[in-house]
Amino acid sequence: MKLLFPGICSLVHLLVLPVLLAAADMPNVLFIVCDDLNTHVTTSDYPYIKTPAFDELAMEGIVFKRAYCQYPVCGPSRASFLSGLYPESTGILNNSDDIRDVRPGTPSMPQVFKEQGYWTAATGKVFHNPKIDPGEEAWHEKTFFENDEMPIERKARKEFEEQYGSIEDRQNRSRWREFLLKYAPQTMNQTPGWGPSGLIDEQHRDGKNAKQVIDWVENRRFGDKPFFIALGIHKPHVPFLAPDKYFDLYPKESLQFVNPPSNFWDTVPKTAISKRYEGFGFELGEENDDLRREYMQAYHACISFIDAQIGSVLQELKDTGLWEKTIIVLTSDHGYQLGEHFMWG
Repeated sequence: MKLLFPGICSLVHLLVLPVLLAAADMPNVLFIVCDDLNTHVTTSDYPYIKTPAFDELAMEGIVFKRAYCQYPVCGPSRASFLSGLYPESTGILNNSDDIRDVRPGTPSMPQVFKEQGYWTAATGKVFHNPKIDPGEEAWHEKTFFENDEMPIERKARKEFEEQYGSIEDRQNRSRWREFLLKYAPQTMNQTPGWGPSGLIDEQHRDGKNAKQVIDWVENRRFGDKPFFIALGIHKPHVPFLAPDKYFDLYPKESLQFVNPPSNFWDTVPKTAISKRYEGFGFELGEENDDLRREYMQAYHACISFIDAQIGSVLQELKDTGLWEKTIIVLTSDHGYQLGEHFMWG
């Protein structure tokens, strides 16, 4: 079995494709793409996080530590690595454009696998959003899940509907969004939001995504064909919500980080100053250690949560005898700033 573990998103995995197409036995491919996963993993020499599944892949496979993201925005990055083209070639430089409109006829990675006789399936966020997903051109099966309603959302909804009526009523939609804000930071409508969700793993959509892949493998939905399964992991994208037990792994007082120098902003050209801090509750040039620790704890909790989901899929491959017959690729669309250079996002 050949395992690939890129650091932060690159096109490295596409180099495997010609090998697959020429191989007589056509190995299975499990392509796992996370969202906003930075280098806070042990494979990037960050020792403060618990990721046994990631660590296992790294130990048995290949870690690419110089795999560079082509564009630090979800849509352009995914369009790039799913087509094998640079962003200036795809023409996708934002999160709304569809490569099928901008560059018609451009094949995607799953389309190529499907054309070569693979059974192809996807669950979760693979392409940036369902509207630009190639659908039946690329996939034999495709699923997309949402989180179950969190306890705090149920409480908010009950209180709201007692005052204003159903949240499903069109006239209540904007009022409901405003109402949710007072329950911040745990509500899904508060972005960025963070905190223990009050749900178990299987009630989160990433838990559902992992369970879906396990179901496909266990029931051999691929039949006699080799499979290409794309597992789109939503976390650690905001809101930073995960089951409570993962927050317990990271006491806030134990988190370590280095603050920017006090004169940092004096050395930065005005054109380089970004406002990637306002939505996170920070003031320009002012540190807030307590708030930063809350965000870091939640971000780390999300990483350990998705590691557990990925670990359950890897275990299924072992249990079904497919571990040695499957190439596994784990990557992310881009990284994430957690206060470095006073930037967030």
